[in-house]
Amino acid sequence: MDGHPFAAGDGFSLTIARRRAHAVDFRLVAPGYSEPVGPLLLERVLDAYPTLPDHACDTGGPTTFGAVIATGAVDLGHLLEHLAIDLEVRAWRSASAAVPVFAGNTSWIERERGVQRITLSYVTGQAAVTYEAMRQACRVVDAARLAGYPRTPRDCFPGDALLPSDDGGGFPGPAFTVPAITARIRRASADPEF
Repeated sequence: MDGHPFAAGDGFSLTIARRRAHAVDFRLVAPGYSEPVGPLLLERVLDAYPTLPDHACDTGGPTTFGAVIATGAVDLGHLLEHLAIDLEVRAWRSASAAVPVFAGNTSWIERERGVQRITLSYVTGQAAVTYEAMRQACRVVDAARLAGYPRTPRDCFPGDALLPSDDGGGFPGPAFTVPAITARIRRASADPEF
């Protein structure tokens, strides 16, 4: 899987750069995103994922992602990192009472070309959940960027990739669970680690 195209949106692409024990490095190439994302994109994403500002965030300055958002310095990779972590937590919460702590890091490789490294942690044997969370994070951002911004979760996720929750909270429901993701990716992958 390393180095192969993984996910893409309008104006950006993501590949898996490297998988290590307990972490995956993604390479984001987004030539038009060497500057922070705009407030409209953030507003649209936060409408659908209002818990993002509550995430812990160690940037050497503010201590929450909400504080980073308030500075206006959120780049595309950092936004994808927090969306993917949020989706990982939601997947585990639906499968278990004990939710692992997930961590991420985003750094610039070549800012002028819009190239970033996004590192996400995963639970041993469950890298598939992290892969799927990042893929869905790309879909959310891409949907938020397009003119016809979806107002319902079903619009964000075509097909059966994700279903809205039954609680009306606008978050992924039964199709985005650890067992469902693992089974779906095992069927598509020859990698026994999944």
